[in-house]
Amino acid sequence: MNRSWLIDRLGQASFSLVGVFNTVEEPGAEQHAYAVPASCFVYVRGGIGEFCFDGSYYEASRGSVFHMEADRRMTVSVPRDSMPLEFYMILYSDASGEMPTDPEGSHSFLNAADVEGDVQVLEDMLHNWNKPGKIEQFRSKALFYTFLSRLLAYGEEVCQDREALQAVERTKEYMQQHYMKPISLQSLAELANLSVGYYATLFKNHVGMSPIDYLIRIRMQRAKQMLVTSRASLKDISHLVGYQDVYYFSRSFKKHFGLSPSRFSKREYEA
Repeated sequence: MNRSWLIDRLGQASFSLVGVFNTVEEPGAEQHAYAVPASCFVYVRGGIGEFCFDGSYYEASRGSVFHMEADRRMTVSVPRDSMPLEFYMILYSDASGEMPTDPEGSHSFLNAADVEGDVQVLEDMLHNWNKPGKIEQFRSKALFYTFLSRLLAYGEEVCQDREALQAVERTKEYMQQHYMKPISLQSLAELANLSVGYYATLFKNHVGMSPIDYLIRIRMQRAKQMLVTSRASLKDISHLVGYQDVYYFSRSFKKHFGLSPSRFSKREYEA
């Protein structure tokens, strides 16, 4: 999220709150689509999921913050084996007509630094928004400005070692490209040039899941694609996504999606 743009938006525009909502998406449910009629901040309170904004996909976890311009479409999905995804939506409009648009396009993203503090502000905003009185509506608007100022502060804070986070991103890219190869937590930590314990903690704090769970998720998604689009045998698919033991692969697939690979393939074929 562009900090200069946020400063301009704070300094030039006069805002009106359109709505404050708290939403929970359950694991394994069908992808949920939202039509967003006003400019909107989305703040993830907990869980893991995937957001899609105008065809761009983002993995989201606790502390993920998205901004969308008005009249856009957002879809949300949550892995079957994950926790429920809880997030806030704060819709607002520009009362002055002078609000600069986001230079990063129709949507942008950042990671929050103080989730507990943000959640308290958002809960207070939601509580006041749901009350009918004018003073409560004023408090909601004041809390919205507090929320914006907290987002602005994130641009000034160095909350984690940037080089270490870049190393985490490198290991994510490595897993995405080499998921079919044997990969261990030790080898990933060595690739990041970090101790195993620090790497595992940093990865989970940054991504929202452990490195191995992230790897399994990649493998399962790829296996799912192969079951739908190819005629490869279950044994071949197992090997192609990094599992030498087809029975262990089948158990992992069922744990992730709720169906065995063969039943999943049959269901897709019959559909």
